[in-house]
Amino acid sequence: MLSFWFMEFTGAFALIGLWQTQRASRLPRWNVAAVLILSVLTVGLMARTGNTGGDIRHEELRDAGAKTVVMRTDWRLFHAVEPNPQKL
Repeated sequence: MLSFWFMEFTGAFALIGLWQTQRASRLPRWNVAAVLILSVLTVGLMARTGNTGGDIRHEELRDAGAKTVVMRTDWRLFHAVEPNPQKL
């Protein structure tokens, strides 16, 4: 959901920039910076969302004795700083 909302905010700021370009025929610097920063953050969050899709496991279909590692070591930093989905 966080990735979705960042994508929505990025689109909204881009739309504001298009609207301002039609009115003043010049794009404000703050809008370019905002869209650039939001799009970089959105790409990172979307990559994180795509990667966590591979972590979905259906344990009810597996052998009860089989152990699988769910958390990868390269994403532990993101698990420490990402918000809890239940709180959103």
